[in-house]
Amino acid sequence: MITGWIQSSDFSDINLGNLDADQAIAQFQTHDWASEFEQEKKLKNQGNESCPSGIGFNADKGDLHICPEAGGKNLVLFNYQVPKKIFGVIPGSSRISETRDGVPDKTCTHLIRLFFLGDYDAIQQEMSRA
Repeated sequence: MITGWIQSSDFSDINLGNLDADQAIAQFQTHDWASEFEQEKKLKNQGNESCPSGIGFNADKGDLHICPEAGGKNLVLFNYQVPKKIFGVIPGSSRISETRDGVPDKTCTHLIRLFFLGDYDAIQQEMSRA
């Protein structure tokens, strides 16, 4: 089960609930990001706190957050857990984080699909090329 949300620049959010990959991609592609950019600009001009708007997805072992920017580029943050053994015997995990700026919309659509497939290695490889 993968859940999603849209965060606005005023820190409010919209819970998208459980999604499949096609629904997630549709939300990313059809949300009114231009209005979000305007709201963030207005907040900053008024001296109010703001944050970049974005869309996020959460699965048991990872999170993918995409913050659209002007010109069809995006800031992408990806976190996931990797199993490991402490002292070679004790089960544990470690958290890996990847951040890339300037990622094209088309690549983000592909990253969303990979996230819903649970192919975190492919996401990491794709982000290293972005």
